[in-house]
Amino acid sequence: MVIKMDINLLNQLNCIYKPLWEKSVELNRDLQDLGYETSCGFYNNHSIKIDSDFYTEFFPIPVIFIEGIGDIGIDVDSIWFEVTFSKEKALGLDYHSVAKDYRFEIYGVAGYLDDIYNEHTELSDIIPNLMGNSESAFHISFYFEQSANDQGYYGNNSDSVSALLPFTKICLTIMPFSLKIIDDNAPA
Repeated sequence: MVIKMDINLLNQLNCIYKPLWEKSVELNRDLQDLGYETSCGFYNNHSIKIDSDFYTEFFPIPVIFIEGIGDIGIDVDSIWFEVTFSKEKALGLDYHSVAKDYRFEIYGVAGYLDDIYNEHTELSDIIPNLMGNSESAFHISFYFEQSANDQGYYGNNSDSVSALLPFTKICLTIMPFSLKIIDDNAPA
């Protein structure tokens, strides 16, 4: 059976997806070279917020799962790093330190459309919002804009090992127990 597809549509989709796939392969390989257990695949149905409205991404994007640490999603215009914390641990994090260097959001695991914190809320609202929420765990997602030029997805640094430094720094900044997590997942 011969499948007919519009070659222009095929080329357009490949122009969008090829760099995303290549970056995911590169990051996944580098994480594994550093000793982390990872898996990677394409996943759809992510919800994104544009202005104050949520939209569903029905198209799949590459996601790298880092065992015991979090997920890295490589989207069309940004890369996100998502970690999940129990309510107890989320209440103990120093969000003011994190906000100095990173753009992030906090939302529930089950109620992922209910923002606990985003760029339109105050840092001082995080703890009351967490305490007033009935969920037992929360996602914290950090966002990095992708560069569309030849200098890579992380600003002027095209070396993906060096590009992982923001993710490592986030782990070290927000998780007082992160050294144990990282040590437990690093090679012996």
